[in-house]
Amino acid sequence: MTTNQPSFPIYLPEIWAKSSKGESLEEHSWHTVSRMRNLVLLRPDLPQVVGEERLWQRLFWACLMHDFGKVATGFQKMLRKGGNWGLRHEVLSLAFVDWMFPTGSQDRVWVVAAVAAHHRDLEEIIKYGDKGDDEDRARMVAEVAPSSVEGIWRWLTEGVAGWIVALDLAKYGVAVPDLPEREATVDSFYQTAADRIAAAIRQYKNWVEPYGKPLPSLEQTIPALLMRGYVMQSDHTASAHTPPLPQLALTTPDLIQIWAQRKPNPLPASLDGYQPHQRGCSEQVDSALLTAPTGSGKTEAALLWAARQHGQAPGLARLFYTLPYQASMNAMQVRLKEVFPDQELAGEQYEQVGLQHGRSLLALYRKAMEKYSESSDSYQIKAATQEAKLRRNLAKLNYPPVRVFSPYQMLKGFYRSKGFETLLADYFNAAFIFDEIHAYEPTRLALILPMIRHMARHFNARFLVMSATFPQLIKERLKEALGDELAELPVLKDEERNKLFADYRRHRLRVRKGELTAAPVLAGIVEQVAAGESVLICVNTVSRAQDLYKHLKTAILQADCEIVLLDGRFNGRDRLDKEQVINRAVGSRSDERRAVLVVATQAIEVSLDIDLDTLYSDPAPLEALVQRFGRINRRRLKPELAEVIVFTEPSDGQGVYKEELVAATLAILNQDDVNDQPVDESKVAGWLDTIYQGKIAERWMEEYAQAEHDFEQQILQQLRPFQTDEDIEKKFDELFDGIELLPIDFEPEYNQAEAEGSIRMRELLVSISFGQYMKLRKQDRIRERLGGKKAWPKVVMTDYSPELGLLLEGKED
Repeated sequence: MTTNQPSFPIYLPEIWAKSSKGESLEEHSWHTVSRMRNLVLLRPDLPQVVGEERLWQRLFWACLMHDFGKVATGFQKMLRKGGNWGLRHEVLSLAFVDWMFPTGSQDRVWVVAAVAAHHRDLEEIIKYGDKGDDEDRARMVAEVAPSSVEGIWRWLTEGVAGWIVALDLAKYGVAVPDLPEREATVDSFYQTAADRIAAAIRQYKNWVEPYGKPLPSLEQTIPALLMRGYVMQSDHTASAHTPPLPQLALTTPDLIQIWAQRKPNPLPASLDGYQPHQRGCSEQVDSALLTAPTGSGKTEAALLWAARQHGQAPGLARLFYTLPYQASMNAMQVRLKEVFPDQELAGEQYEQVGLQHGRSLLALYRKAMEKYSESSDSYQIKAATQEAKLRRNLAKLNYPPVRVFSPYQMLKGFYRSKGFETLLADYFNAAFIFDEIHAYEPTRLALILPMIRHMARHFNARFLVMSATFPQLIKERLKEALGDELAELPVLKDEERNKLFADYRRHRLRVRKGELTAAPVLAGIVEQVAAGESVLICVNTVSRAQDLYKHLKTAILQADCEIVLLDGRFNGRDRLDKEQVINRAVGSRSDERRAVLVVATQAIEVSLDIDLDTLYSDPAPLEALVQRFGRINRRRLKPELAEVIVFTEPSDGQGVYKEELVAATLAILNQDDVNDQPVDESKVAGWLDTIYQGKIAERWMEEYAQAEHDFEQQILQQLRPFQTDEDIEKKFDELFDGIELLPIDFEPEYNQAEAEGSIRMRELLVSISFGQYMKLRKQDRIRERLGGKKAWPKVVMTDYSPELGLLLEGKED
């Protein structure tokens, strides 16, 4: 059914809701209730699930009436001529809510709260209900012209019923309440409106304050949270003039057909030819754990699982794919767009797969720049900027049916950042694919897993948690979160499991004494690359990676080979350029493969879908090493097993890892039945269980338990609708040990880009740890920007090299 505005009578022809294009109040209200209808179609059974049968009735009327207060002459003057009205239109809107929902109505307080809170929190609205604000209320009411009062009355009595029919909302319980007599509404408006506003705000305050202490039941909290979240989303998407919110389109036959035509690696045209873990996912209803070898098609298995969830009535509202690193998120968005391509709506291209992370705007900008590469420079920059901002904003508006992000985007909602109800409301009746769960430290897992538990129990959300291996410690915590009956996939007999892992056996482990920086080792690496092999050197620190790159560069170039350094101290522009070089040379799907030497830090572990021939690695904890192994012989193109070489020194963790974990890992890998043997990934879980026992397990559990307790007490139990909390929001910021700085060499370019409003200024920033930032401050190497309008970013006065990144320890040689 179309939601284009029907040809209904216009009752307020001179009243605007938006200054942009002079959009009328009735147009904006139509768009808002239309977007509300989209939310109904996404979650039709939501009122029954949350125990509020009249939820859609309340939401419709809140969306319809939320901006009635914009009829005030002062507000209209502000829209047309600028300036500041100085009062709140949502407060004036409450004068009209009483017409439809007078005192005693079971829907009244819900509609009052949603209307009052669609922009501001409780504390900014309740002051208008105080006796001392009689003057403000009287001024608002006096600014409503009699023609507007009459127009709203006629709109409600004559027009809204037609809107309900046009939107087909009656079957969802939406109806026109009995309107009081004209004498009690229109005729007495100027005598009673101010008092009605005050009464409504007092009721709103009394209803919301129990969401303070003690914490009300979740049966109360969640419907109120959804009410505010959906009113805000309906209003924001209407204001942005988005097309109707798309529904998720995901079926198993469609997936199989798409993959059968995929190039260069098509999959079978029937599930009969798929791997056991993929078939198992296609049959699994509800949450599950998936353990399967790296490179065995876990992403495809995850989408088959999601298709099975979507096939269950009433279907999924949304699908989220979560990953720990920005580069892997960028790559996954591209990969998922093969299944969910962009759609053309109203002459515009809209993404079905949104991308959300701290640098997503920059990633989207770079993709758009490639799209407009045939255009003039000025048009390319302008068009790419507009497209990137549109796509970023649509993701923030919860528009795409599929989104790729990190768990920290989800956590924002629980830390009560601005608009948190909209974030959390969008997660209701959704499916979440958690990839690379092993990558999180215990203190981060202690936030993620209680969040998963909360959403599974109270948001009707389902989860597929994937990894190449699950140590028992993590598996037990996952079962605490999702239930002891949590399915573990694939369900295989021992011989079937052994065959699955044997089929994907790709590596032979070599443990070598000493350091990989030894001269004979480096000479051998140069010979391998010169002979046409691609080699990955993975070390644990940025300075070590930079030193290795400088040492090897001359020898590699003399051998007429390519060398690339990838570490965490590049700005966004250089990092993306290097990722593209690596992907072209050794990307799993690249058809331009060539020999290359990649020197990288541990960020390479899960950041890129790449396939090299040999690994040389610093010692590290086992789960990190397994991920490094996963970048080698990923597609099993080599006729023999690829070598993954781990050195024994330096064994102290290098300030990155706990020394005891490195020592325990080396003890496992040095065993006779492991070293110099094919790597059997089916045994990795057992190796991890051997490592995580005794004092190591005790310390892990202590860290996890303390962080979990703090998160439960300080965050989850403080979750309340209608009230953001700056103190709690600051705790979210404290989770991240990273600060973006501007290298001094790029200061003129940054200031020019900022003046032009160009996204490219974001490409120039480099992220470092807070500890490194404080060290630079003590050395007087941090200062404000010259001519900068904002305090951030600060300028770091140290050398930057496009080859090496930010040089904190000294100058480039």
